[in-house]
Amino acid sequence: MKAPDLIWHYCPVESFRSIVESSAIWLSNAQWLNDQTEMAWGRRLISSALRRIADDATTDSYLVPYQSWNNTWPHVACFSTCKDSLPQWRAYADDGAGFALGIAPRTLGIPISFPERLFVRRSDDRGEVMSDWAVFCFPMIYDVRGQRREAAKAVQRFLDGRDPGKRVQGAPPDEKLQKDAFAMTMAFKSPYFHEEREYRIAYGHLDPARRFQGHERIGRLVRQPRNNQLRMYTPFSLAPSPSGESPIRVVRLGPKCKAGVAEVTRLLENNRICDARVQRSRAPYR
Repeated sequence: MKAPDLIWHYCPVESFRSIVESSAIWLSNAQWLNDQTEMAWGRRLISSALRRIADDATTDSYLVPYQSWNNTWPHVACFSTCKDSLPQWRAYADDGAGFALGIAPRTLGIPISFPERLFVRRSDDRGEVMSDWAVFCFPMIYDVRGQRREAAKAVQRFLDGRDPGKRVQGAPPDEKLQKDAFAMTMAFKSPYFHEEREYRIAYGHLDPARRFQGHERIGRLVRQPRNNQLRMYTPFSLAPSPSGESPIRVVRLGPKCKAGVAEVTRLLENNRICDARVQRSRAPYR
């Protein structure tokens, strides 16, 4: 999968300052995002495909492994390929008074791929097969007909895996279904959001009992109060690489942002972000 040169994270002033000064963006629980069908959209598609394709007498048994898994919520950060979008400014950057950070995916050291390809079976030190944690970057998929085709393929692979005459070597069919379901609930989204042209950085695991760990850019869980709740976030580092290249390539000031270009440039340089371009939005909005 070819990644775009830049993906854009629109945010208010305080979030921008926090990202720059901490060299990290916080991945938040997907259930807190603004789409009320988040995760449920993909779940409904694969559940529907299971009921439509599987034998009625055995549908419930096919759903068991999926239902036992589907309470897992990945942690994500949202981006857009829209580089100077008025709807994005208004919705996510304090009505245009905030910032947009242009991040280069190639500098992050994580795969750019549809999620299920990142889960591989491997052996640990004791020779036990285990599923690995995964952090990856991918585009959201909004085409409903394409989503349904992929859900039907996943169910057919699952059924073929349970058929002794068609079974091939590899992961058990239940595990394959879980991986497919994970990918669909992560990457499938309602077409009502298609104009956002969203990319995500996501971090998660098929087993909700496993603790978050792993990639060098992933930090320890942070607990912060918000809306009278104690919520958990996963820091994802945006620190420069050993060669000094920062993932933050461009900083764009919103159409109503009152900060100056020179002021923002100094803030970036003071935090070791020395090669990012600072620009103003061209959107005629005030």
